[in-house]
Amino acid sequence: MPSQNNLDTVQPFIGEKETAINAQSNEVETFLLTDRRLFSVRASGGDTERTLIDTLHLDLVGGTKIEQQKKPDLDQETVGYGILSIVIGFVSFAAAAGLEGSLMGLMLVIGFGVGLMGIILVIEGYSAADGNVTIKLQSESGDVMQEIRLGEDQLAFGEAISRAVSNNITQPDEVSRKVGN
Repeated sequence: MPSQNNLDTVQPFIGEKETAINAQSNEVETFLLTDRRLFSVRASGGDTERTLIDTLHLDLVGGTKIEQQKKPDLDQETVGYGILSIVIGFVSFAAAAGLEGSLMGLMLVIGFGVGLMGIILVIEGYSAADGNVTIKLQSESGDVMQEIRLGEDQLAFGEAISRAVSNNITQPDEVSRKVGN
């Protein structure tokens, strides 16, 4: 959810004939999309509090690239290695039962360590990284002018940017081609 404080900071910069379309935030900054520009608002802490406002005019943008990466249910490879490690840990415990002295102690330590590592891997496999939406605003030559990362459920903001950019791309008045003489 966009910070109301950040949106209020941008309000004086919006022109009279400019219409706010959508706003969105990530952990670092708040974005406000109008029909002509994309505002980025960041507050920087430290000894002195500063607010940084960047503006990108949409008529300078040649295109957008939007990528949505959904959060996987689990990382199968990591869970598989975790289960394998737990099994190896149990086998080490079973093998330690038939041994004596320091060799038995070594097998118990190995079994405990490998089993614990397996449990950690299974937990990590089920807590995969969150998904995200990456929005890249490109120049006409394809260079990335600005990149925005948002949560996986914020795809609609990327779609709104894409529509606003396409509405601001100026098309030639008439395309003509001369064929022959």
